[in-house]
Amino acid sequence: MKTSVTETPFEGNESIKRTLWPVDKRHRFYPTFLPGCEMAFEQAVFRFMEEFCKPYNGGYWDFYILSNGGFYLCLNQKGDMRVENHENYFFSDMSADAASIGVNLFALGQMAHQFERQHINDAYYHLLDYAKIHPEADKILRFID
Repeated sequence: MKTSVTETPFEGNESIKRTLWPVDKRHRFYPTFLPGCEMAFEQAVFRFMEEFCKPYNGGYWDFYILSNGGFYLCLNQKGDMRVENHENYFFSDMSADAASIGVNLFALGQMAHQFERQHINDAYYHLLDYAKIHPEADKILRFID
């Protein structure tokens, strides 16, 4: 796994801001955003991280909420990680934050298809809007394409 010094974390801009979900309220995160689908989402995020980021073998995840109503889980890791999507020939180093956004989008997309619930579909598009303003937007969008 390649590591490098990560610049200041991206907290959003004037249109969409992210906020770290309080650790003492983590037990309320999934029921708040994914009622009835909690474990399916978490398992999908972890599975996609393992699939696309081969050096990944677990870690601590932060939970973020977005001011537009979105949310995502973010691997708490410094430095870049190698991300490979063989389906679309994407190979690049990305921050753990950018890679996490990508795998969350994959998980939400899968769940939107599987569960056919509007709030999951909405969550996908809220996170996609955030991905589009992220400093690594180009990489994230190529990764999920």
